[in-house]
Amino acid sequence: MGKSEKKSSAVGKIIMTGFGAIAGFAAASVFINTVDGEMSVFSLAAVLLIFLLSILLGLIIHEAGHLVCGLMTGYEFVSFRVGSLTIVKENGRLVRRKFTVAGTGGQCVMTHELVENPEDMPYFWYHFGGGFFNILCAVIGLVMFLIVSNSTLRTCFAVFASVSVILAVMNLIPIKSMGVPNDGYNIYLLHRSPKNREMIFNNMVVNGLQYRGARLRDISEELFYGADPEGGIYETAQAIISANRELDRHNFESAKDMYRRILDNPDLLELYKNECKCELMFTRIVTGESKEKVLENYDKNLQAYIKQTGKTYIMRKRLMYAYFLIIEKDLDKAQTEYQEALKMRDTYPCKGEYNSETEIIEYVKESFSNI
Repeated sequence: MGKSEKKSSAVGKIIMTGFGAIAGFAAASVFINTVDGEMSVFSLAAVLLIFLLSILLGLIIHEAGHLVCGLMTGYEFVSFRVGSLTIVKENGRLVRRKFTVAGTGGQCVMTHELVENPEDMPYFWYHFGGGFFNILCAVIGLVMFLIVSNSTLRTCFAVFASVSVILAVMNLIPIKSMGVPNDGYNIYLLHRSPKNREMIFNNMVVNGLQYRGARLRDISEELFYGADPEGGIYETAQAIISANRELDRHNFESAKDMYRRILDNPDLLELYKNECKCELMFTRIVTGESKEKVLENYDKNLQAYIKQTGKTYIMRKRLMYAYFLIIEKDLDKAQTEYQEALKMRDTYPCKGEYNSETEIIEYVKESFSNI
């Protein structure tokens, strides 16, 4: 990350913290002043419930903002997620699936038709839409707070408006939260570089194709443009997708080398770092490296990440199946991971990824079960 990006991220964090503190203080002050100055246990529980419901509603509205603004600027719906609840478009109808992404509360995945000049793709409103809808809700909440007289409703609107402000600030001030670039940071990077716009456009197209059932190994080479293990956010994202493509081709040595090179990038996002550590661990297992090398990055932090993502990521099932089968030689635990992977068939949102992962799992089973 360059100096200007670091400065932008640091300023964003300071502003976000300040706005969050102000909004929280305002909500608390309003609540205290609307219940006769007495804070009972019931009152505290009520405001906590209002706060949690406001966060949930705010997240839904935020992702709806991405959806509406994306549709208005030529994007096509792929999936809509809040928490782990995921709605996916399959064969022209909406179906419910289950998935989470570390560091995010929700996500609206969209794709776009191929265009002659991908660097000219519309990017601002799709990324700005979520925060913009939160700003609109903050204004509505403030207006309702000013015009209603009922103390309970005033509290609800005050908390909702404050939460909406916090969500807008968290997403529009350019920062990387928990190692994931937010909407403002993406807008900042996309504005700076046509190359970035082309790469994220291609990434969206690839993602959309996978959700429709395409395998990475079958997707045109042109859509993997810009991959660079030593590059910035989008270059390394493309490098990871290219490495995953090598996995799909069962070129495990090649994939291992790519993950290792990506991990040498000192500016690698924490999310990407954890994903590459998991995949490097897997490729080391299936290419016959020693247990010591396999466990090189398997510390408490990575174990916690594997446990967290293992609930919905089929690639974690693939990793732990290989680990228990080949390294630990614990057939019972390996079988558990295997069965859980198969059970994901009806809940996993991305068909192409699921088909790729289960094929690799079957390869591991056939190749190493008799060791």
